[in-house]
Amino acid sequence: MEQVDSDFVIAGKHILTPEVFQYLKNAKPSEKGEIILAEVLNKMLSDGKLIYGYEIKGEWLECGDKLKWIKSFFYMALKDERYKDELKEYLKSIN
Repeated sequence: MEQVDSDFVIAGKHILTPEVFQYLKNAKPSEKGEIILAEVLNKMLSDGKLIYGYEIKGEWLECGDKLKWIKSFFYMALKDERYKDELKEYLKSIN
């Protein structure tokens, strides 16, 4: 599969057109027995099918390991009006 440089990600939500289900039925499972949606969509593109996307603005937060999850948690908590002031004070008190 070809690599493409991009600033875009799939944010985990999909609205699929009905024809994707035929492709899913015909998809070969991975070694783990999973059907990889990205591979199905790639097959659809190679067959000339349209894949729709919607660009949204936002922050990408990594949660792939414990430290990244903690950083993402604090990032979101410090943006929340209910918690930010008390959390800032707490963090100052333990540092």
